[in-house]
Amino acid sequence: MATKNSKAKTKKKKADPAVTEASMALVNSQIKEGKFSQIYILTGDERFLIQTYMHRLVNAICPDALKAGANNMNFSRYQGDNVDVQAIASDIQTLPFLSPQRLTLVEGSGLLGGANEILEKALKSMPEENVVIFVESSVLKTTKLYKTIMEKGSFLEFTKPKETDIQNFIVRSLYSSVNGTTGEKITFQIENGVPELFRSLVGNDLATLQTEAEKVKSYCFEKKTITKEDISQLITKPLEDQIFKMCDAIGTGDGKTVARLYHDLLMMHRTAEDIFPIVERHYMILMQVSAGLAAHMTSSEIARNVGINPYFLSNYVDQSRLYTHKELVQIADKCMAYEYKYKNGMTTAQYALEQLIMKLLEKKRQVNY
Repeated sequence: MATKNSKAKTKKKKADPAVTEASMALVNSQIKEGKFSQIYILTGDERFLIQTYMHRLVNAICPDALKAGANNMNFSRYQGDNVDVQAIASDIQTLPFLSPQRLTLVEGSGLLGGANEILEKALKSMPEENVVIFVESSVLKTTKLYKTIMEKGSFLEFTKPKETDIQNFIVRSLYSSVNGTTGEKITFQIENGVPELFRSLVGNDLATLQTEAEKVKSYCFEKKTITKEDISQLITKPLEDQIFKMCDAIGTGDGKTVARLYHDLLMMHRTAEDIFPIVERHYMILMQVSAGLAAHMTSSEIARNVGINPYFLSNYVDQSRLYTHKELVQIADKCMAYEYKYKNGMTTAQYALEQLIMKLLEKKRQVNY
């Protein structure tokens, strides 16, 4: 039987971890009691939690409905912004067949971004045995449709987690696994420093953290221990890789690609304080590689002198040749000057980083800096 939940405020609030915790607690409580709201809205910027709790709700209300090949007469799923509103309305109005509940799942439709009389009418008169779940990135809270939903439903918002939440999530994700053949639960011994190293290499996105954790556990399954060496061997460095590509685009004067890659770095939830030191270190490496080439050093000598894997040296060599050695020395000086400014409160790290990128692009476009 569906239950009502308190109406959500229509005023948009600043993202608050307490909102996420309340949303998780509500779902957990309803699943435990077997009493669900008639309508759910799942939204927010933490896609992993949204997907996790969507699956939990669906599996509790309509078990196995999301399994591949499942054919459940009491479950309908609509995805994308080109859905048939009339079909959704019809499903919402249809009584369950030989089951206590019927579930309709609507994802990424955009239907809650404005008024919709067909949907509003269907939701107002839906049978109490039916449940509807909306998973939407945009929800307009000033419409009659939203008001109708909240008279019967629950608004669940999932925002980016706090630092301590991320660390706890990493530990939980790495701690145990299940043997796919025997069903046996396996626990791993985790070396000190592993969660911190794992986080530094993967970032903040929970979905990516979960995926990478599964890869690590699969590799370490037999020995049942996870070390820092395992993490270093298995996890790629998306931050460094992205910065390498951005510096490559700077070297060719491709401003559009630089802007896109810089935006992508910010979307990885990395701050300028994270990015600037790696950019500076990268150009220091290019300067050293350039010096090694000028001194006719062998590849192994350059790699050993610079401290990089010989396998990747050719990439650095190619990029260093986008500049003269004098230019790389000047860039290194620029990096140190901007670093001094933001570390001594004369500017912000973000301003320093963006000014550095702009100056380097201007130089490649033959504008003096």
